Amino acid sequence: MIKIEYWNDCDLCDILYQDGFKQLTYLNTVLCEPQYSIDKEDVDDEGSAITLVYDWEKRYRFQIVVPEYMVDAFYTMLLHDNVLIDDTLVTEIDIEHTFSGRFALCGVSFLGVRYRKDKCRNMMLAPSNARLPGGVCYEAEINVRGFIQDTTGVVQDGNYLIYDSSGYGYYSGILAHYSSGAWTEVAIAEGEGIYNSETGITYYYNGSIYFQYPYISAIDNISGGYHIYGFALPETFVYIYYDDLLACDPVTASIFNEAGVELLMPKADYTWKIECKTFSCDYGTSDDVLYEDGFILLNDFDEFILINEDQSKIYR
Repeated sequence: MIKIEYWNDCDLCDILYQDGFKQLTYLNTVLCEPQYSIDKEDVDDEGSAITLVYDWEKRYRFQIVVPEYMVDAFYTMLLHDNVLIDDTLVTEIDIEHTFSGRFALCGVSFLGVRYRKDKCRNMMLAPSNARLPGGVCYEAEINVRGFIQDTTGVVQDGNYLIYDSSGYGYYSGILAHYSSGAWTEVAIAEGEGIYNSETGITYYYNGSIYFQYPYISAIDNISGGYHIYGFALPETFVYIYYDDLLACDPVTASIFNEAGVELLMPKADYTWKIECKTFSCDYGTSDDVLYEDGFILLNDFDEFILINEDQSKIYR
């Protein structure tokens, strides 16, 4: 969650600020990884080009899918004298947006800190309070390419997922662009995503399927324990819990997403969940999944099946 507060020193945009009014909003998103840049200036010193001046800059950024009135709010925010993000004064704000249907993917970036180093001195150009406090969690940036919504009725121009199958935590299908009554398939790369405007959930595309993260897709009853499958945000660690107890040491998301995790433990009725974390940050917890001993949750059908003693399966 990100808090944004902004106001002007005098009245602006037909808004009365002289009495102390401040704009305040909370956004259901988190910061992406910071972006860095360094510029070098070559100074000619007696015929030799020598780099004597460095400008080092660190910027923060977040993305969010919003309706048109929030796009208006972001752009008018640039006109104000005071902008605070998570109670920290920020400067040099940039806004970008891309509309798809009724919603737009907005990116907001701002200066964290800037240093300049020349031959004789090293000074910070941005004020110290422009830096965000330590411990801020960054979310891997997911470029939203389209939307999940009902396309059987009136459809506005934009990119939409035409899905052929779906279940708890995932969609499978083709991303297509709708314009003037015609559909055209749209290419999407691994690591990009789609957004469900009704639930507010972003789905990560792994090259073939769109996954909510984190989530448990299946629990297999194996000899001596269980095999847990699911999807976690890449470049995080996965913590697996049963009845709120840690089931094993954390595993990397790459291992968990590719093959799941086998756990040797007594059979019982457990409630399972997974968490995505780094060493200092929490990136979400899956919904609880109740597993009744002898039953398996199937991802493709979102049903339970019973394993008989002869290993035959009975759907229920």
